[in-house]
Amino acid sequence: MGWRLPTVSEMGSLFQGAVSLTGGGFLFLETSLPAGHPFSVQSNALFWTATPGTDAGFPWAYLTEEGPNQASASILMSVWCVRSGAGPAGS
Repeated sequence: MGWRLPTVSEMGSLFQGAVSLTGGGFLFLETSLPAGHPFSVQSNALFWTATPGTDAGFPWAYLTEEGPNQASASILMSVWCVRSGAGPAGS
C-alpha cells in the first residue's frame, strides 16, 4: 500500500468546517485544521484530490478555507498524499 491522493471526502475529513451566512445572503463554508494538528498549511491553499469531476478536465480539489471545489486540471495546486488501505477503485 503506497501513497496516493485522497478522495475529496477524505480531504474534507482532515478539516473542520462551519457554514455561515454572509452580509449578501450567501452561504460560506469556512474550514480549518483542528487545534493541535502537526501540519503546516498556508491559508487558502488548494489541493488536488483523486475524485473526478462531473465535467472533463475539472476534477475535485480542496481549498483549505472554503472546502471542495471543482477546478481546471491546468491549475497548479499542491498535493497532500495519504496512506491507508486500498485506494479508489482498488488502486
